[in-house]
Amino acid sequence: FFAQGPLGVMPASGMALRPDEHEERVALADDGQPNPLVFTFDGETGVSGLEVEPWFMEQFEYFGKLLGGGFSEARHGEARLPCRRCVFETFVRLTRGKWRPASIDLPMRMEVLRFADMISATDVVQQLADSIRADYLSDGDGARDSAVTVLCELADLLAPSSEGGLRSQSVPVTQLAPPAPSPTAVWLLAAASGAPAPATAQAPHVAAPPASEQCDPLVELREACLEALPPWSRQRFAERSQLWRLQLEDVLDVYGAEASPRAESSWLALHAARRLSQDILPFASIDNEVTAHLEQTRQEVVLQRCVTLCIRELPFSKSVGGFGGTEYQIQVALSSGQGGWVLGVGGQGLCALRKVVLEVDGCTGSSRHELEFTGLMEHASGRQEEAVLGFASGVQQTPLPFSARLTILEYPLHLAVQTYIGLNFNTMAMLCQGFRFGPMDLACVMDLWLQSDHLRRVPEAEISEVVQRTLRFVRLSWAPVVRLSFVVCMHSCWMQAVHFWWHASLIKSCLELEVWRGPARGEPGG
Repeated sequence: FFAQGPLGVMPASGMALRPDEHEERVALADDGQPNPLVFTFDGETGVSGLEVEPWFMEQFEYFGKLLGGGFSEARHGEARLPCRRCVFETFVRLTRGKWRPASIDLPMRMEVLRFADMISATDVVQQLADSIRADYLSDGDGARDSAVTVLCELADLLAPSSEGGLRSQSVPVTQLAPPAPSPTAVWLLAAASGAPAPATAQAPHVAAPPASEQCDPLVELREACLEALPPWSRQRFAERSQLWRLQLEDVLDVYGAEASPRAESSWLALHAARRLSQDILPFASIDNEVTAHLEQTRQEVVLQRCVTLCIRELPFSKSVGGFGGTEYQIQVALSSGQGGWVLGVGGQGLCALRKVVLEVDGCTGSSRHELEFTGLMEHASGRQEEAVLGFASGVQQTPLPFSARLTILEYPLHLAVQTYIGLNFNTMAMLCQGFRFGPMDLACVMDLWLQSDHLRRVPEAEISEVVQRTLRFVRLSWAPVVRLSFVVCMHSCWMQAVHFWWHASLIKSCLELEVWRGPARGEPGG
């Protein structure tokens, strides 16, 4: 940076580097020597500060006030700026015209814009706001994703206050540097532009801003962001400005309140998930290190519902409400021919249920069992059309009556991301991603995929390959009944069953997934 000639800054321990050789020093102290200001930055310890020449402090009144105002942030000619060093250096280069905004990526532009707004550098704010609008919010597939990113990262600057103007600028300045998305996340965000908006969605009426706001670059940037959003999201963002920060609780609240298929609400949840993990691959299952870490640090990632059961006679049935209005069915029935009973828990349609734990009280204490996913579970009514996806315990020998505690664990963010994947699970590129789905997760994704009718639009020549790639997500460690249910599901929905490839594909799938065998040692049973 300094080798290329910085503009108005120098290392605290080195010689001052001027923007132009003919430019003279100003703002001298009483002894004729310059009165410098040394900057330190967030995230730096034990690093030499950056000394600013007097001409720079004169150009921006903020720094002169910081030096002479006796603020706690500036003592003995040293001040700590609430930004990263690279942000300040980029700001200086933009100020002196050495760099153009087009040469800076979007996250850095937003950080520099925040800093420029803090020091009232209106020309730089205008320049950056115009460049963001032109480069990221114009017509294109990525405009709506960029709009969400800008609204989220600059929420405290852009969100309107209750009086209709911008939010107060007196809030503490924090630097929000979003992580660069992984190739998988980038691909998925780009695919979001193809997700159709609900048929009933209408663009909300947006009132014209007051005359005092019409020339404000931040207001213009805000309106450009809202205009780039799809109608449903634009309406939600206009109604609830707290949603702009993409806090997980707010996003899940909106997602849970929407009716299926939740296309745009799952798209917003995908953005919220990216703020927790650079990659969305871990949201394909709950059995990974990322999810385990999130469970410890973010309690809203997993919802626990504890139900106490007092069972006096069989069969037993009970309904329990879940996330997003889902109704879970708890059923306890006699085991056929084994003299015990089996407990099952299931939810119809899309549900956030991913794990169920049963604790049964006995004479010597309680025993704990984690229920296994079984695929389709028969409904208590006996009607096949009301069968539900669920979990079931092995045969239990506890005599009647008995009491038990059931813990239902829901993962709504995982469901939201999987909803997005399912609604865009229609290309060969999607099938080539490295997702490692759990059985319940894959069932939800496949259910959405089949409902959205994407498969029937696949060219005839590619259908067999699509089926085989899809079934590669099924693992041999899953219970045989689960493996078989996925094979049946993928081959029972085709109108092309009369073609020669259909029978070969069915046989090949059964052979590859070894649907005839029981579980190996250490694997779950069926």
